[in-house]
Amino acid sequence: MKLSLLIATSISMASAFTTSPSAVTTTRRARAMAMAPRVSMASDSDSSPSSPSSPVALTRRLLVRGVATIGGLALGRAKSAVAEDTLGFVTTPSGLKYYDVKEGPKEQQIAKSGDKVSIDYTGWLDDFDGKKFDSSLDRNIPLSLTLGSGQAILGLDEGLTGMRVGGTRRFVIKPELAYGGDGYPRSGDDKGSMIPGGSTLYFQVRLRSVKGLSGMGFFN
Repeated sequence: MKLSLLIATSISMASAFTTSPSAVTTTRRARAMAMAPRVSMASDSDSSPSSPSSPVALTRRLLVRGVATIGGLALGRAKSAVAEDTLGFVTTPSGLKYYDVKEGPKEQQIAKSGDKVSIDYTGWLDDFDGKKFDSSLDRNIPLSLTLGSGQAILGLDEGLTGMRVGGTRRFVIKPELAYGGDGYPRSGDDKGSMIPGGSTLYFQVRLRSVKGLSGMGFFN
């Protein structure tokens, strides 16, 4: 406001030394600008605490974000044993990755260590659309095994535990949880290695049934 008045006063003084129409016009415009009420860049509604751009609202948002960040860090530490990666897989502490393509019905039994299970499975190398090395579906004969007995590779043994009958789950199993550096059959065997040493395996498994101490679950 003061700056506008100073400009108007300076122009008024200059107009005293000239009588040209343009000078008079300029003076009138300057006076009009000086006398006009200033319009705030922020409207009354912007200064309201409920306005998104008000200082109060900005402070509230910062506080909420801060609390959410702290809470997220605490939750992340609590769940550090199981982390979700960018592909949607859950990664367990051992390094096994899995996700549920389809969860089994809630009324069905959950597989536990010591249970005898029946599964349909397909295994691939390189990726889920890579080279298929084995499938029980091709033989139309489900595989039966006892969890925790060493009948399955470590990755499948761990991944099947906790599945619900009727569910389908995909696994990414690193070599340390599969056949390691030897492959299968072992390198040097007459048959050669169907699974080369150091291979990461990709499995899709459907849990057909569970037979344990708590009863038996079956799903067609």
